[in-house]
Amino acid sequence: APIGLYINWPNLSINRSAFSRQSEEEQKKTIDNNIKELTNAFEDARAYLKAKKADSEKHQTDLRWEAFAPLFEKKIALFVYANSIAQIQSAVQFAKDQQVNLVIYGGRDAWKVPELLKTNNIAVIVEVIHDLPTRRWEEYDNPFTVPLKLYLAGIKYAIAGGGGGTMNERNLAYQAATASAYGLPKEEALRAITINPAAILGIDSMVGSLDVGKDATLIVTNGDPLEIMSNVEMEFIQGKKIDLRSRHTELYKKYQEKYKQLGIVK
Repeated sequence: APIGLYINWPNLSINRSAFSRQSEEEQKKTIDNNIKELTNAFEDARAYLKAKKADSEKHQTDLRWEAFAPLFEKKIALFVYANSIAQIQSAVQFAKDQQVNLVIYGGRDAWKVPELLKTNNIAVIVEVIHDLPTRRWEEYDNPFTVPLKLYLAGIKYAIAGGGGGTMNERNLAYQAATASAYGLPKEEALRAITINPAAILGIDSMVGSLDVGKDATLIVTNGDPLEIMSNVEMEFIQGKKIDLRSRHTELYKKYQEKYKQLGIVK
């Protein structure tokens, strides 16, 4: 089942350098047009769904607008990629105007507007911890401390895998570990990649923690799951044990045996 619609929020900053290809006025016009396009899309979706309800038999299906139905019914959330204060403020106002549930993804500056987020019950999924500061004057550890600041402000949050596709999800635990090393309590760091994201996605009744009646989806490690030296020994998805063998593990066994025979390793 779908859990949300995703939007990359328009860049709202004005480039005033001499190298900008657009004037300040042209940039403002571009920003206004981008926001207007989003507004028009939502209006078109509402018009489509209203027309369908009035005459469903003769109405031609358009999957683009069908996807908006659960959003307008508040069964799913609008996930908006936004990092700057201006982007976050604009996205929050847009969600209020459209009367939809909002989740901020990215959220680099989210800790700077805590009251806005708490008042409107908006959660933040922090995109990346292992990163450089966005601005030259920011402290070197600014990306590492965003989860701590959100936690202390009482904002619902989770930690994502750092972008770059599924290949980077293997580093998710280390993103949380870095946040823990920079002040986030270890228990909270673990929650930030388990029950917190499950709650934000609305699936915490099934996954995110170990409890009676939930899916038995979990991993078993030989140490602290946030420590880089720990390894996953077992994995279960909905109670089914997953085969952890891969080309990497098979090659490891192959050459380990070879080096044993050569007397290089015991």
